[in-house]
Amino acid sequence: MSKEPLKFEQLNERQRAGVEIIRKGGNVLFTGPAGTGKSTLLRFLKSENKHMAITASTGIAAICVEGSTLHGWLGIGVGDKPASEVAARHLKKKDGRFFKLVMANILAIDEISMIDEHILNLTDEVLRLTRKNPRPFGGVQLVLFGDFLQLPPVAKDGR
Repeated sequence: MSKEPLKFEQLNERQRAGVEIIRKGGNVLFTGPAGTGKSTLLRFLKSENKHMAITASTGIAAICVEGSTLHGWLGIGVGDKPASEVAARHLKKKDGRFFKLVMANILAIDEISMIDEHILNLTDEVLRLTRKNPRPFGGVQLVLFGDFLQLPPVAKDGR
């Protein structure tokens, strides 16, 4: 992603409409094939939101968006521990990861098509417990990016 900040006026009509929904607090899924402006939009949102967590499903995807993996940001490892255990660890340590989880107002996830149901549910539960907020995803706004016709979820059993 380029370091030069984008201006709202440089976005296309659909991107601007999406930004307006986000500014009003809505959760949004930006989907489409390569070249539709998903990365451009993410770059704009990053410049506009200081407390937006930028994550992706894989390490390579995370590098491309200058973020971290969802698993790493959330501190869930491979996702085999219960949310209560993960949240209790965060609440006990109160380290840098804890503060990132508590301070995030937007969670951006790139390559969302590769995140399976279990990890998405675990994300929801860990954020609710760690942030002590019963709202979905602990009150964190979701902005999702991906192409569901491109990459399926990464499954443990190879299916």
